[in-house]
Amino acid sequence: MPRAHERSGALELPAAAEAVTAAEAEPIGALARARLWQAAVNVSNDNSVRALALQALWSRASAEELDSLNSALLPSSVKLPARTNEIWLAPAAIRYSLLAGDIEQAEDWAKLLANTRADNPDLLAAQQNYALVFSLLNNNLRLEALRNWWKIQPDQAAALRIVTVLEGAGLAIPPEFWLEIQNNFDDSVVPQGQGPGPLWLRLVAQSLEWNESGRALLTLITPLAQIGPAELNATGISNLLAGLRYLQREDAAKALALHALLDVTE
Repeated sequence: MPRAHERSGALELPAAAEAVTAAEAEPIGALARARLWQAAVNVSNDNSVRALALQALWSRASAEELDSLNSALLPSSVKLPARTNEIWLAPAAIRYSLLAGDIEQAEDWAKLLANTRADNPDLLAAQQNYALVFSLLNNNLRLEALRNWWKIQPDQAAALRIVTVLEGAGLAIPPEFWLEIQNNFDDSVVPQGQGPGPLWLRLVAQSLEWNESGRALLTLITPLAQIGPAELNATGISNLLAGLRYLQREDAAKALALHALLDVTE
């Protein structure tokens, strides 16, 4: 006859929680992962314990550099639905579902995350980050989502690279966004050898798209306000010269190139 905490091979609380705790105490290795998996799949009615076991499995796999394993251990594999009580698991569930190519499961957890009032800073950041990810997947980027995401980015240089990746992938970045972020992040004048950066180039291109050749020229030469042409990075000086030539300033481009060469050979 089964013991009181067992029923049809499925562990019941508190035995299930104890199984997870015991498995977590195991040394790193296949045995520990196997026991965590057993704890995750053998819980009958407690999604919280399933979630804890799954999170522990992901942590173990990451610690052992078995990243591909995480994509095989999805919430659906332990019959774990996207529910408010397990909202803390949502960011990881979305990530690993996307890496596994399970867009439908990722969307279920993303909807839960988006519809939850997040007081936790980590969950709030995850909301904004995955809103941007699904903008790419759905090919529909809202300016409000982009603004909200930008506000919480601790490293604006890194964030700018992400925005340029989105644009390169085919998402239309609203023109006003580029102008807005220029007010608090200007990468046209940067330390020697580090710029100008992608925002500067995008603003030059935007002015050209709008046939504002005067604005384009002014933006184009802004990096030279504090440093010489030889101190720009290779991409920056190349884009600057190409822009001058595009604006039919051939003489200025040649003079700038000559200045850069003389500075290097000094």
